[in-house]
Amino acid sequence: MVAFNPDGTVKWTFKTKYWLNSSPSIDGNGVIYIGDESGYLYAINPDGTLKWELDLKKKIYYSSVAIGSNNTILLVQEEIFMHLKIAEHHHFLHHQKK
Repeated sequence: MVAFNPDGTVKWTFKTKYWLNSSPSIDGNGVIYIGDESGYLYAINPDGTLKWELDLKKKIYYSSVAIGSNNTILLVQEEIFMHLKIAEHHHFLHHQKK
């Protein structure tokens, strides 16, 4: 993933474990969320540093992460709807629906 400055120069780069096939989503604090094809979900700080990563064990592809209210992340992972609630210290509560 690459972020650019307004003048077109590279601001920062972030290397994921595998390919990205979806668009990132950005929350109100500027944190960027994106999943890769190896099943990792990343939260990237506005300066390009890793905030946290979570191994969801299944591919995340062609589905952008949606950011809901109350620190909720929604995504589709291999035809499974995933609802993640970000709790304090980046612990996660999740629910899945097929």
